[in-house]
Amino acid sequence: MKDKRLLKDRIAEQLMAILTVSSLLLVVAMAVGLYLKSVPILQEHLLWDLLTEGEWRPMADKFGFFPFLMGTLYVSLLALGIAIPISLLMAIYLTEYAHTAVKRYVFPLLDACYPIPTLIANNYGEMLSLPLYESALMFAAFILFFVVLVFNLFSRLVLRRIKNEKLKMKKAVVIEKIWKVLMYASIALVLFFVVSVIWSVFRRGLPVLSWEMVSSLPGGGFYIGKEGGFLNAIVGSLYIVGGATVLGLLVSIPVVFYLNVYLKPHSKFGAVARLAYDVLFGIPSIVYGAFGFTIMIFFGLRTSLLGGILVVTLLIIPIFIRSMDEVAKTIPQDLLEAGYSLGSTRLETISVVVRQIAPAIATATLLSIGRAIGDAAGVMFTAGFSDSIPTSLTQQTASLPLSVFFQLSAPQLEVQDRAYAAAVVLTAIVLALSLSGRFIMNRFSRNKI
Repeated sequence: MKDKRLLKDRIAEQLMAILTVSSLLLVVAMAVGLYLKSVPILQEHLLWDLLTEGEWRPMADKFGFFPFLMGTLYVSLLALGIAIPISLLMAIYLTEYAHTAVKRYVFPLLDACYPIPTLIANNYGEMLSLPLYESALMFAAFILFFVVLVFNLFSRLVLRRIKNEKLKMKKAVVIEKIWKVLMYASIALVLFFVVSVIWSVFRRGLPVLSWEMVSSLPGGGFYIGKEGGFLNAIVGSLYIVGGATVLGLLVSIPVVFYLNVYLKPHSKFGAVARLAYDVLFGIPSIVYGAFGFTIMIFFGLRTSLLGGILVVTLLIIPIFIRSMDEVAKTIPQDLLEAGYSLGSTRLETISVVVRQIAPAIATATLLSIGRAIGDAAGVMFTAGFSDSIPTSLTQQTASLPLSVFFQLSAPQLEVQDRAYAAAVVLTAIVLALSLSGRFIMNRFSRNKI
């Protein structure tokens, strides 16, 4: 009996190792596949010229990537410089100071904003070009700057007067209050923008949203303002997200279990694996879409629901693994050792690990759904688009982000408003999933040690 249990444990270890290595090979396959598709241009132009030339005119055979590289670098560094301090202050406030009721409302709001297509966010950004709107935002920024300036000057004045231990205690209290004010200001600023984006979506989408839109398929001429709905896009998005989430969990949980139970804590293979998943986490969805499209062309496959599910699965697997892995690494080793001392095999401790990382599974699922349901670039290459609901995995399918894209690109204002109506549905779906996910997460948190 014992030999049989040990045999199961060894088989499970080998299968998990194969699954982990296979997912790591995705990095190599993606790099090789994209490189092979890049060979023609590399044969015509030197790599150094492509990276350093500043002119992009394909019709004139000029392919300078330097402006794109520098633009990406500038925007990313500026965004990180703004987002990291604000996010850090918000995280400290929500984890250490915020009341439970505040968390209950703030997190779903942030989750609801996550899947809003970038086209809608970009359209919101265009509102900033309006003089009064820009002026209002600049005034809010000025108020925040003024508050920070005043508190910095006040803190310096207080620090100069500190001369004994008693005043040092007051110094700590004052500094904590200053940081709390900065936390309040950060969360107020973020919530202002989150609520503004959601409000801009609902303001244009809710008045035109009707039961016909969410319960009927697009008719002839729907995308030029005629009757119909986008039920095909709603069902298609749910099919893609549902299938990708299930497949992602089936791959990710064994990988996390292998990295944290079968491997040693400081394993070099584990370090390489985590680095690879971090790389995959940061790759844009359009790269996944291009890679999937290349594979489909190689095997002679057409765009289909299955193609969309597989590409979105690849997109969210790194989110699942890294989110769950960070929590799994905090599981007390003594907890696992206690199971081993009672005669359990490593495979039999999986129930203990799953209970401990259950909140992380719920969080990773919410993040993955948010990214998957709002992705347009990946499914555009692999899932195609159809005005009907797919009845098999080999048929093309629509998705809400692509529906938003097609309607927002139309010149008719009425059709553009329908894009916002689709974004309202998209936001409502994620908000409902977020609230239910938070409820489940709170229930599972009771089992965590």
